[in-house]
Amino acid sequence: MFFTIADAAKLAKVDRSTIHRYIKSGKLSAVNDQGGRKMLDAAELKRVFANFSPPESDVQQADVLQLQQSATLENSQLKAENQHLRTMLQQKDEHIVDLRSSIRLLEYHRESAPAATEKKDWTEKVLSVLNFIGIILVALALIFFGSRLLG
Repeated sequence: MFFTIADAAKLAKVDRSTIHRYIKSGKLSAVNDQGGRKMLDAAELKRVFANFSPPESDVQQADVLQLQQSATLENSQLKAENQHLRTMLQQKDEHIVDLRSSIRLLEYHRESAPAATEKKDWTEKVLSVLNFIGIILVALALIFFGSRLLG
């Protein structure tokens, strides 16, 4: 457990300037937190100050309880997210199977189409080719983006 200089001075029943002086002289070691504040370890304070008395263990137990509740909540959220992702993955797999069936059906229709001797208007030919290409592109895009979800 770490304390700020002000809290350490209160708990050790000394002035803050004493804490600063001890840190500067090397009698007491301190670390900087992310905000740059000097923090003192409870064990270090006990080593230097005989009358140092850390807060009651109720505070520590409350911290542990709060951490446990937070971990439990995070765990349940992760489980829900995991289940949602599994459902999405299953739906994607089913959709890929449907797309593959559609592609096979389109290939069958293309192979069993009337002979080329029948004349079609050139615009109808272009539109049918574009339609077929569009369906293939959509199928490929869904397969590609579906595999990206898995990756």
